[in-house]
Amino acid sequence: MPPRSAPLVTHGTLARGIALLRVAVGTALLTRPELLPRLLGVDRVTARRLRWAGQMLGGRDLGLGAGALATGVAARRRWLLTQVAVDAVDGAALFAALRRRAVLPLPAAVFGAAGVATAAVELRLALTAPPDAVPGGATPAGTVVPDITSLIG
Repeated sequence: MPPRSAPLVTHGTLARGIALLRVAVGTALLTRPELLPRLLGVDRVTARRLRWAGQMLGGRDLGLGAGALATGVAARRRWLLTQVAVDAVDGAALFAALRRRAVLPLPAAVFGAAGVATAAVELRLALTAPPDAVPGGATPAGTVVPDITSLIG
């Protein structure tokens, strides 16, 4: 059997990438809170009325991303599990809006699929995160996800 090459993405790198993505999405929603409703097919007037909700979502995602970036490896599992829960609630809300025909099907499906994929990766990362405590309070640096292609499968 040929030797296994080093993975291209480590556990920490992938977790930081997701956190950075959350910071970017949160910042976008804070600065352009009507953008997401408009992309989902909500009319301009309603989207403007819902600016406050978009800003709340933006603040939440910005906080989740910044918190995950600011924490050490030991707390990473808790941040990841929190993100999974948030993404699950977002997905349920989006699906309910789709069933009520409050949003356009194609954009809702795209955002929903992206949310499910992100939640699956976050869950896999949480389940394979380094232990919360090891002697001396440190965890091994560069802990690796065994096979990046298996994160969703």
